[in-house]
Amino acid sequence: VCDWDLTLQDGQTSWNQVPGRILWVVPITLSVQNSGVLWNPTTTGLTEWLQLYPRGGDVDDTEWVRYDCIVDNVHVARGNRAAWERLRNELTQTTRVENVTIGPLGAGTQPAVATTPPWGQVVPTADYIGYVPKLESTFPQIQAARRALRFRGDPFTQTSSHAHSASDVMGCHRLQLLWGNYGAYTGRVGRLDRVALVQGSATANGNRPAVEWHTVNWQARRFNADNLTQNQTPSELLGPWPFQLVAFQDAVRTPMIGPPAGTVMNEPRRWDRIVKFPSGELPAAYCESPTVGAAVGNRLPMAGYIDELEVGAQLARDLVVEVAFDATARQFEVNRNFTLNSAGAEWTQNDLSAVFPPGGGLVAIDTEILAYRSHADGVFQIANNARGLLNTEAKAHARGARVRFLTHRPAAILTGGVTARSSELPIQALGSLQPSGGTVLLGRELLHYCWSRVLGDNAILEMPRHFPPGTERAGSEARGLFRARYGTSAGTAAAGDVVIGFPFRYWDRHVPQSDDPELAYFQLTTNEAPVFFRSLRWREETQDPRVEVTCMVRADGKLPWSDEPLPAAGLWHLRGKGAETQDVHRLDHGASRLELRFVTTYKPGCLDLATFRAHGWKTTATIRGLELEYEGQGRILDEQVTAK
Repeated sequence: VCDWDLTLQDGQTSWNQVPGRILWVVPITLSVQNSGVLWNPTTTGLTEWLQLYPRGGDVDDTEWVRYDCIVDNVHVARGNRAAWERLRNELTQTTRVENVTIGPLGAGTQPAVATTPPWGQVVPTADYIGYVPKLESTFPQIQAARRALRFRGDPFTQTSSHAHSASDVMGCHRLQLLWGNYGAYTGRVGRLDRVALVQGSATANGNRPAVEWHTVNWQARRFNADNLTQNQTPSELLGPWPFQLVAFQDAVRTPMIGPPAGTVMNEPRRWDRIVKFPSGELPAAYCESPTVGAAVGNRLPMAGYIDELEVGAQLARDLVVEVAFDATARQFEVNRNFTLNSAGAEWTQNDLSAVFPPGGGLVAIDTEILAYRSHADGVFQIANNARGLLNTEAKAHARGARVRFLTHRPAAILTGGVTARSSELPIQALGSLQPSGGTVLLGRELLHYCWSRVLGDNAILEMPRHFPPGTERAGSEARGLFRARYGTSAGTAAAGDVVIGFPFRYWDRHVPQSDDPELAYFQLTTNEAPVFFRSLRWREETQDPRVEVTCMVRADGKLPWSDEPLPAAGLWHLRGKGAETQDVHRLDHGASRLELRFVTTYKPGCLDLATFRAHGWKTTATIRGLELEYEGQGRILDEQVTAK
């Protein structure tokens, strides 16, 4: 019956307004053009989802559709009988069949069901995926049907149903989701994440994996699993494990299939996977025997120049926080028997925290970098002033947060105080710091150390002492030669503070009024019979105005390099006027030997340790076209006597 010509006893309410007497027509199929891009429930044995993506339109109209079969390779259908029954019950508000008796005077019985719509008021919303459209506000029974059938705009996916015109139809893909701490023990993807799909299973025999870059459009997570115990089959099979549903802004072109259930994945790069920072992995093949820099077979050797190579090794698995802690905590605890890789969780009976250096180091927890000074039984003691390092922010961390040891950035903990003039840095252990010299970050200061001394379990980073001219060697003016590099200022530190190995491109080893074997400069020397040196000029190229070039010139070694410049005695400090200039510098000095030292000075501002937006400290100067003009007596360089 689609049109009742009856009213209730009040004579005003039509039977057409009684939910249990309305003929409801609800679509359960959706026609698509290319069902081959979708997961087929007949093959997977599970209920599946697809995404309707309004490319070029309002992305808020993104809609996910749940389906149970694909009919004739065209129609995706909601064929779940339990969903049908739930829909019927929601719309009719009845639980049994009821006969309607009609006599000459109309209905002999009144409906035994609700006579007023039970759906209440629906408030429309806007401007987000899953918003409530105006249509559902006007006809709230549409929302009731959508929520009961779970077909178009499936509520589980937090989307809603909309009109579509030429929207892209794309499959929704299941990803692994381990239950631990609501999925915090495994990777989770979110809206607009940039990810790579890597076909690791196709990397055998030297084949490179297929890699697809995608942007996540929407995701949904299911934290429970199908309960198949005691022969109780659920109303529909979604999966015997928790999972993430993910759909991208573009269709996936390469089939990606995970490893068989129960596979122990110590090397996840062998399997198809999704990679997202900070998983610790870049999209790359798994290589059994990699080679670097050498010709192998028909492969060409590596091209390029290496000015310095730093190698460090520290095998430390990713761990997870066991007990939540706040931004002021001085210690944190990890699960010692649990590690994570890009494939998921791995349990072991070994204490995985034991390989973390006992003398301290840097770890990244979520987006914060901090330093620890010691650890025991999975409890790490945080060093002084060691929260929110390297321009990160100290914050609270929940149970399950990843703890990653920063193997590429060595660090050490001071065992004694350091003043602004100290030339020694006593540390708990050398660890992965380079023993032959390097650069470290001490608070807001960068400094060079030139060698190290190991004293039992402890060590000392050292540099030469600098004694300014006119001061006693034991005086208070002495200081470390290479303090305050790259325009930074010398600072102080206390025992327990952290020293961080810092990457750099060029040494900053010039110190005014000093002459030490550890200094760095480019020297040219010319030895002539007594001549008159007229002028000197060169062309310098710099990339930052705060990187300054000085040419120190000395005639006949009369004055030490550490003296103040005195042209009359044969010691000059010459500077150009900037990049791409070739200024003439007058010398007008007679001598038989002339030494030139080009040095580079990094002025304040070429390095910004607060924002890391200044890059002058990573550049150096280039000297080209050096010309030295002088006058001297003529001489015969080569003579040969021949017959007339």
